[in-house]
This record gives sequence, C-alpha cells and structure tokens, in this order.
Amino acid sequence: MKDSVRMPWVRKIVTGEPALLVYEGKLLPSALKRARVTEDEIHSALRSAGRQTFEQIKAVVLKTDGSFSVVQQEDSQTTSSLQGIVVPGNGKLDGSNLH
Repeated sequence: MKDSVRMPWVRKIVTGEPALLVYEGKLLPSALKRARVTEDEIHSALRSAGRQTFEQIKAVVLKTDGSFSVVQQEDSQTTSSLQGIVVPGNGKLDGSNLH
C-alpha cells in the first residue's frame, strides 16, 4: 500500500480532495450535498473560528481529514491555502483568481 499511495491517481482515490463548501461568503449547496455536510455543521465551524456570519468568511473548506478550514475575509490577501481548490463554475483557484 505504501507504494500505491505515492501514485497520484491512487492517492486521490484513497485520500480524496478538499471540498470548497463556502466561497466569498456564499454557501455552495451542491458542494454541501456532495460532501454530505449540513448547514449546521458549517455554522459550527464558523463559531469555532470566532465568526457568526458568512459575510466575514472568504471560504470554508472540508479538508481530507474531515476537519473544516475557515478562511476569513481579512485573510483573503494571503489565500495561498486555497490554491488548487476547485470552485464550481470557476475551475481551480490559483494566484490570478484569489481576490
């Protein structure tokens, strides 16, 4: 198994990919459904990050380990942690579309 996880296509199947659930303060309903995450779970992640509203959030990502990563609006200038995350309808985030 150790060698098979080094192969990118096997690693993707075994570990999955991070899922973008909130982007620019807006819930992504189809992403929530695909990830089987409820809106209540997103609100809990926001509270854990010290935020109450979606307007304060740049993004919420469901990481491959099952935890949530909350990127706050004021952190949006340093959103390199979002690079490579797929935005439905926009493709993958890279340096040119991280504003």
